[in-house]
Amino acid sequence: MLLNEAEVSAQVKQRFGEAFEQLDLAVRTVTSIFGNESLSINSLRELNRSTLDVILVQLSKACRTARAVQLVCERGLGQDAAVLLRCLFEDWLCVRWLFASDVVVRAQMVWAHDAQRRLVQ
Repeated sequence: MLLNEAEVSAQVKQRFGEAFEQLDLAVRTVTSIFGNESLSINSLRELNRSTLDVILVQLSKACRTARAVQLVCERGLGQDAAVLLRCLFEDWLCVRWLFASDVVVRAQMVWAHDAQRRLVQ
């Protein structure tokens, strides 16, 4: 535990409690999608399974990052939360980029980039 962490956490929660509750509700709403084993997206029939996987991975990643931002903020660690916000922005940017044009082709590009990155690590 950091010096004065409990005190800072209480002050932050008192000041920003409502905002944290709204963020928590948003994250829980989005993640509830994954609680249903029979998830189906009928309105996007032109998408193949790998394209849908890319979209869901990005959504899942964004939800985990949003939750991490909330937890770090609740501890009064604003600078660390800013780093995570950058990751959340990049997730959002990726999803925007995916849907800006041919989503199937762009999803294949994301998979290829990820595969290439795994090869060099």
